[in-house]
Amino acid sequence: MSDLEFKISYKTIRDKLYEEVAPSLFQEHPVDELKPIRMAFSTRKQSHTQGFFWISSMRQLVYHESYLERVILMQLDFELRPQQVVAQPCKLHFEDSAHIPDFLVCANDYKFLVDVKYEKKLQSSKFVAAREKTTKASAILGLDYRVYSEPEEIYFANLNWLVGYRRVPPNLPDLAAQVIDSIDASSNTISYADLIAKFKQPLLIKPVIFYMLWHKRLLTDLHRLFDHQMLLHINFDGVENE
Repeated sequence: MSDLEFKISYKTIRDKLYEEVAPSLFQEHPVDELKPIRMAFSTRKQSHTQGFFWISSMRQLVYHESYLERVILMQLDFELRPQQVVAQPCKLHFEDSAHIPDFLVCANDYKFLVDVKYEKKLQSSKFVAAREKTTKASAILGLDYRVYSEPEEIYFANLNWLVGYRRVPPNLPDLAAQVIDSIDASSNTISYADLIAKFKQPLLIKPVIFYMLWHKRLLTDLHRLFDHQMLLHINFDGVENE
């Protein structure tokens, strides 16, 4: 059992601010009742890029305070399909410091706090101390805790391509069925070039293929840069409900 003592501040969607209250009070609120405890405004000569990112699984915009946070939101959207994401969900008040985690995420009843930090800053004494305390505080709150840094370069490039195909393309049910029927069931493998060659209008089928990759109805090696020779496979086990 952790011996860490701390208070917590947070804000609800009704704009009620709870300041330095007991952690147990925060636990009484569902994630969808929380809102960011702070939202920074753009200023001259700022070093961060604030904005909003569309989480497709939530069908909502989520605030971010930096470009790297936007990248991680994209990664979370693809990997976990979260039901709720709250930016800057609370402020943790420790005896000699305070810390605001970047996100609170709920994905299939799995809830965790997130900090986003560039890899070169992970070993800074300030963040190491904040990370240790936030890990303990998260456990007391009944949450997991994760730290995200820059994703691998090729993986990021592929996700950044797929994110443009999250919305439903025209005539999806019919064209998706044709894609599935075009992949040999015995090998369950076809190259992207061979697949689009099976269609008279490849411009119509390309967005369907990338939509199916984003939604994991098709699989490929995301750590190999997309090209015409990439191999595609039907995902028989983990098809999403879109």
